[in-house]
Amino acid sequence: MANPFLVLGGIAVSIITATFGILQVPGWVNSAKDASVYNDIDQVTIGEAAALSTGGKALDFADLTGAEGAKSGVVINVAAETVHIEVADNDTDYVVAIASESGNLFGRVNGGEIVKVELSEHAGVVADALADLNTELGVVAAGFEEITLADLGITP
Repeated sequence: MANPFLVLGGIAVSIITATFGILQVPGWVNSAKDASVYNDIDQVTIGEAAALSTGGKALDFADLTGAEGAKSGVVINVAAETVHIEVADNDTDYVVAIASESGNLFGRVNGGEIVKVELSEHAGVVADALADLNTELGVVAAGFEEITLADLGITP
């Protein structure tokens, strides 16, 4: 007969391991959602680089995913429902911003660093997180309009 303490110990270890695994799943899911946004921003950057090299100007999202973008020979596929791209008056600079399903906000100016603003750092207030994203990207200083909640498909 098996030692009852070993059996109970095995059951306890199994329960603790399962509980730990279940608690980690939301973090894994949010990380996957954020990784998808990074990929989407990279896709847009590749598309914009192709548009700039073939047509000499950056494109907004509708043109980038439509006939104008196809002229460059690069087809982009993004998972995000709403992708905000604003093209500057000089037609060569652009800003892209996407809200992740995890609640985090991401953006990039031209081919620069992708900026991530975590919603949790702003007590869950999306407007505050968006203001931080605008500041970190330097959109106004770069000659762009401030990104709004509507631009990201977020209803306040």
